[in-house]
Amino acid sequence: MCLACEGRVVAVIDPGEAEHVLQRWRTLPEGKDAAIVGSVNRSSMHVLLTTGLGGQRIPEELEDDPLPHIC
Repeated sequence: MCLACEGRVVAVIDPGEAEHVLQRWRTLPEGKDAAIVGSVNRSSMHVLLTTGLGGQRIPEELEDDPLPHIC
């Protein structure tokens, strides 16, 4: 996936523990906006993004190795 995410983290958590981990994460100043943003299932071999309007799409894969951005 090609998404700018400097200063972000994506954690894959067991579904039974996700809500507990989310609540703990939100107690940290850096985690106040933490959210569950998706799920993993075995029925799909693709990442499927759902838009704010309810549409869905498969994001394009990177063509080259990503390089860090130095600002």
